[in-house]
Amino acid sequence: MTDTLTDAQLASARARTHERINDLIVTPPRRSRKLPALALAATAAAAVAVAFAPGGSPTQPEVATAATVLRDFKPQPLPTLAAGEYYAVRVVQREAEHPEQALDLRYWADADGKGREVTLLDGKVRRAPAIEPPPPEIVESESKPPAGPDWPTEAADLPEYLRGLAHQTIPPGSERREPTTRDYVLAASQMVTDPQGTPPEVLREVFDFLSGLPGMRLVGDVIDPLGRPGKAVAANGDPQIHEGIGVELIVNPETGRPLAMVHYRDGDVTKPWLETIRTEGVTKDTQTLP
Repeated sequence: MTDTLTDAQLASARARTHERINDLIVTPPRRSRKLPALALAATAAAAVAVAFAPGGSPTQPEVATAATVLRDFKPQPLPTLAAGEYYAVRVVQREAEHPEQALDLRYWADADGKGREVTLLDGKVRRAPAIEPPPPEIVESESKPPAGPDWPTEAADLPEYLRGLAHQTIPPGSERREPTTRDYVLAASQMVTDPQGTPPEVLREVFDFLSGLPGMRLVGDVIDPLGRPGKAVAANGDPQIHEGIGVELIVNPETGRPLAMVHYRDGDVTKPWLETIRTEGVTKDTQTLP
């Protein structure tokens, strides 16, 4: 027979979770420091250190957890663009069982932020503000990809910023409650959809914040929906308030940059429902996909 928690026990467990999250919001675990808005300075290489016990023998390696994996990511800087180059981003959201039914967002931007964006729904173009080369009867106008998330520039402001986003994930009209760990992970998925690319300084702070949340799961080494290797963490969805839909964040372990966010069912990451997939790179035109 499977043991189940009473309603009172479930309420108590949720309350403890909310209290721990609130503690993180009120007292950020890391000291405040300035986050450059879009600094592209190269990330310093991290030296690998071996811990030794007092007797001189190496200690046992730390067992990997969601927290250690998140803190170990070393996000790489965004590319520095030369003349004639574009930072290209493609974000595809699709149902796992029906990948042909997808929202496909494509962005290109040069060093001045000028470029092109295209939106496709189920393979059909819905929006393409700038067309290259333009047909003779069309006068092309400059286009800029939409602005990305308004990430805070102060590390101390990030928890409250994510808290506000997490509140927005709670459906209107539902019972008033505090955001859960799953809500915070979903809020952090902005890093997957950001058309301008999230700066490495912000990514590090987001990963650090997520590492302190209760209930984060280490999924480990995975293959993302496009077949790319990644490392994943996840937060299960509550059977009642989230209908059992959890969220999995997949990160490129080499670059520390996000690859995908996957919604899954019933606490089982092998049961994907909705996939949000990011690809990014540098192109020579506004036609080539990253």
